[in-house]
Amino acid sequence: MALTLAAQARAHIERAGHILVVTREHPSVDALASLCAMSHLLERLGKTFELVVPMATLPTLPPFLTATHALRTTPSTHRGLKIRLDARQVPVADLSYDLVNGYLEILVNPKQGSWTTRDVRIEPGDEAIDLIIALDVPDRASCGTLSREDADLFQRIPTLNIDCDPQNEAWGSLNLVDVQAAATTEILTRLADGWEPVPVSIDGAFATALLTGIIARSRGFRSHRVSPKTLAVSASLVERGAAREAIVHGLWRTRTVQELKLWGHALARLDSDPSIGLFWTHVTPEDEIATDAGYSSPLDGIMEELIAYAPDAKLFLLCVQRGPDVHATLHAVAPYSAVDGVRAFQGTGSPERAECVLPNQQVTEATKRIAEHLTQQFRAA
Repeated sequence: MALTLAAQARAHIERAGHILVVTREHPSVDALASLCAMSHLLERLGKTFELVVPMATLPTLPPFLTATHALRTTPSTHRGLKIRLDARQVPVADLSYDLVNGYLEILVNPKQGSWTTRDVRIEPGDEAIDLIIALDVPDRASCGTLSREDADLFQRIPTLNIDCDPQNEAWGSLNLVDVQAAATTEILTRLADGWEPVPVSIDGAFATALLTGIIARSRGFRSHRVSPKTLAVSASLVERGAAREAIVHGLWRTRTVQELKLWGHALARLDSDPSIGLFWTHVTPEDEIATDAGYSSPLDGIMEELIAYAPDAKLFLLCVQRGPDVHATLHAVAPYSAVDGVRAFQGTGSPERAECVLPNQQVTEATKRIAEHLTQQFRAA
């Protein structure tokens, strides 16, 4: 009898020695919660693993969300380099090495005879990682620097792709993609509960991570993708100690007065193109000074709320002045792709969210320029 996809996923994890768990660049709350939940799962299975968010700066986890390992921006273990010297005819007497001006010098002395360059081969070493688990990653490009700096990483190493996004390209070696699930953590809950011969134990911290993803992705169970299965899974997580009140308070009840005032400035100049569902706005340094919101005040909430509650919103562009440069963030929902929208500006990201930087520009002009580009691009699509 053929194994189900979930059973195959469990078998891959059971066999793995060193696992790289990765989520997408610019992760959602569900993505971060999935990363934390997977850490609890692998810890209970006694696995060696590391958690990677492929960004220059790691996102801050909400206080109610915990991972068993520290998050990293790059893997700590890398593929080595193997140098092969043919010593069948010329045996080795001794070997030494030294680091000189940043160069590794290896000296090999023969017992007799000598070698030529034809006797030396250089080839990649063995992989330190034997399984990648990708969580909430719709395509390879969404892995940011991991996919850009090591283009064939996901082809060399078996990859378990776990996601609930209908736009997922089924790009892994094994694709556990359930588009009927309300969140990636809903899939992970069923994965843990179905472990054989004994289900994986889910305690308070583990259950909180799982429920966080479901609540965040479903906007508090208001998404059309919430099913009776979602509600049953969520109820079981609360019974096992998930901190529901802490999750709800942490996700939606922590906005300061200064942040809300800043949102007001941004929404006051909100503009739109109803023909393609495009909304755009910008924030100036003067806005941040006037509201005392601070240079790093979280602004993603504006986009998340508008995308969630404005039925006509398909694209949302937010531009912020940061010194001499303009930082632009684009959110999109199907059928549009955010990363496609900012590709002309050397942007990176995923179909849901992408970012780009326009150097030495003013935010008002830069916002208009990007909005006009998006209008032309997606009207023609």
